Amino acid sequence: VAESESSDWAVELKTELRRAASVWIHEPPLSLHGAPAARLALLSTAEALRAELLDAGCTARPLDTEATSLAYLYYPAGGFYRRHRDTPPAPSPTGEHREVSLLLYLDPVWRPDWGGALRIFAEPAPVDVQPEAGTLVLMHSPLLEHEVLETSRARHCVVGWLCSVT
Repeated sequence: VAESESSDWAVELKTELRRAASVWIHEPPLSLHGAPAARLALLSTAEALRAELLDAGCTARPLDTEATSLAYLYYPAGGFYRRHRDTPPAPSPTGEHREVSLLLYLDPVWRPDWGGALRIFAEPAPVDVQPEAGTLVLMHSPLLEHEVLETSRARHCVVGWLCSVT
């Protein structure tokens, strides 16, 4: 059973799959919340990253300049996100395909005993990434399963997807 609370800017999800809250990052002035300069800097950085990945030939399909999504994600104490891939089960009505998932950790102090690590199910063994401020994680969205282990403290990050469009 899903419990969801939303306002004009945030969605909180409490399900068996995920316990977290998110806020989409839009270019100003679409949202009155958050610092416009910080949002523009994040969106600009995501665009520069998209261009670098495209120039380096790191994706099978071209990444579309208009198909990048970013959100702030907040995990409360007890928050988690069970094992999943960052590809929706149904095709997007706009033809977007998530190609690259990104996570940028924001908490300035983090101790491993607080939990909240990102577990990437890579071969030959899973890899845990601690949510330390400034750490940027990039994953191939359709291929890598991952999860966020339960956290005993509030945890904050920016998540996003660089997409192709067919």
